[in-house]
Amino acid sequence: RVYLGQPTPRVTGAGTATLRLFDRLQIYSMVDFKGGHHTFDWDRNIRCVQIPNCEVIVSPEKYDPRYVAEVQNGAGQVIASQFVSRATFAKLREVSVAYELPTGWVRRTGANRALFTITGRNLHTWTKFTGIDPESRSSLFTVSEIISLNQAVIPPLAELSASLRLSF
Repeated sequence: RVYLGQPTPRVTGAGTATLRLFDRLQIYSMVDFKGGHHTFDWDRNIRCVQIPNCEVIVSPEKYDPRYVAEVQNGAGQVIASQFVSRATFAKLREVSVAYELPTGWVRRTGANRALFTITGRNLHTWTKFTGIDPESRSSLFTVSEIISLNQAVIPPLAELSASLRLSF
């Protein structure tokens, strides 16, 4: 066995920014990141080895012959490095735009204040990870170890929501 990289992130963090414009409009954003780790791409392993139907199998002329040989000989998991890749990523986790409605409009409803917000979550991922999403994981428990899998796991979905908050 050869050590191919740490499976848990060495570095994690997040950054936020809030911009207020014209006393009524507020824009908020958050980006988070995890880095310094590697993961085994089970989706690619299954597509290339278990059900040999990935691009490197179908069109081997597009790839380095050494890589083609590694993938074609991957069934015995003797050589697995072709399925391990850096899982470092940054995600645009949230962007929201909030608008405070004019007091004259709000008073007609009997409220003192109204805030309308549109929010988008999980909008973009920056990564060189070769799989679907570097953050998707499930666990397989065996007698001797816990294996983290990314196969057959739905990544965090993009989400759009709107809200109207009234204060009385």
